[in-house]
Amino acid sequence: MIMEKNNKIYWIYIGIIFLFLCLLTLLTNYYGSTDIASFASPAKYFAGDYQAKIRSSHSYLWGFINFPLVKLFNNLIGFKILNLIILGILIYSIYYISKKDKRALFLTLLSPIIWYMAPWINSIQIASLFFLWNYYFIEKYNKTNKIKYLFYSGIFLGLSISFWHAIFFLGAFYLIIFLYNKPLSHFFYYILFILSGLIPLMALDFYLFGFPFHSLIKNISGTILNNLGFGVYSDIRAIPKTLSVLLSFLLIIPVYFWVLLKKENFKKNKKIIIFLIGTILILLHNPQIRYLLLLVPIMILILIKTLNKNQIKKLIIISTIISLIIIIPYEIQIKYPTTNLEEFTLLIKNFPSFNISLENKDTIINQDLIQISKEYPNEIFLVGNNPDDYHRLADIYWGDNIKEFISIQDYNLYLKNSSTLVERTIRFSPLRINGRREFWISGGIGKPINDNTEYDKIDYAISLQGNFSLSEFNLIKKYEILYLYERV
Repeated sequence: MIMEKNNKIYWIYIGIIFLFLCLLTLLTNYYGSTDIASFASPAKYFAGDYQAKIRSSHSYLWGFINFPLVKLFNNLIGFKILNLIILGILIYSIYYISKKDKRALFLTLLSPIIWYMAPWINSIQIASLFFLWNYYFIEKYNKTNKIKYLFYSGIFLGLSISFWHAIFFLGAFYLIIFLYNKPLSHFFYYILFILSGLIPLMALDFYLFGFPFHSLIKNISGTILNNLGFGVYSDIRAIPKTLSVLLSFLLIIPVYFWVLLKKENFKKNKKIIIFLIGTILILLHNPQIRYLLLLVPIMILILIKTLNKNQIKKLIIISTIISLIIIIPYEIQIKYPTTNLEEFTLLIKNFPSFNISLENKDTIINQDLIQISKEYPNEIFLVGNNPDDYHRLADIYWGDNIKEFISIQDYNLYLKNSSTLVERTIRFSPLRINGRREFWISGGIGKPINDNTEYDKIDYAISLQGNFSLSEFNLIKKYEILYLYERV
């Protein structure tokens, strides 16, 4: 094995592999899929390159941190560079926490989840880094009961939640498992320490919205409502649990992880294994591969202490084979930007029906927008027919001759003289008592009441579908992909 070679050659191998990871990430046209706009759009907005009102399903913190890079490069490549640095720190952190076990370093660098996530401009990389250190310090706390380790763990867990709010739900599960047999006062200390880790998010929210808990309340409540089927996008965002989705998800988990369920191994790592198994079961409700970046680093740290030399060797070989398959879509997209094999799940789903093309639809749309902006400079454009089509055009467009893209959803609210997009009410009515009172909880989403858009002065509309749902706009020109309409 490579680990048995002399130290200099070993580090040369490590450097070559990481260099290849960097080159693949920077050369491929792939930037990720789910939630990418939630990070790219805020970064463009803060950089002054976003011609629309901003809307994100996540906090604005990751976009805010990346906006100087967007402004510097005038594209999204800075996201990839920063995430590569974070992945490098994550890999080294596993090496450090394992007491500089070279097997851990090599196994992490060849782990399928690392290669899968490398091109993604997502906040889960930095959230996973902080979560790993949270785990490191909670383990130290469990062994020593020292409050200082609980403090460090809480800070890192709070930072992790700041960048990826879904960890809030896993964090509740985490608290129960790791603190159930600890003094109650330590539980309250931990909550306070977590809140301290949330300070960067709360400071940004206070600056942007005047309310430090804006992102947490909005995104956590939205996640709950979507999972209960009451959200605006509940049906649209549901991930179909097809065989290809489940298979691709399970293949990313280290094959020897299941060895940890053996009685002798389980007893040594009971708390963390319960957390890992419980989290996997939770994630199977929405089995997206990217979520596993949170868990695999911890799995590797446990496996290194559990597996024998032969098992480690087999795990490295299997991980390498899966990683080589995972990067096939990314390699294809170095030359061919359009394909039905965008990432690993689609590679499994669409195999062997390959579909690749040199034609980049987003590039053509951007060219259409540039042409429209030359012919109709500094105009406001209504965009439909889908509510978030405006979002896509604002993400694609990198010019400054278009004043603003407006969602048809907001325009329809204007026509109805309404600001409420959706409203939900839960009522608690007396069932078996002749009560005089009941109470309810209401919440909703809508346009800001201080929206000063002059909807009555919008003269042009753009559609990607070849038709427009509002009869007061007539088609005046067809571009390569986009259709331009004018108010009659």
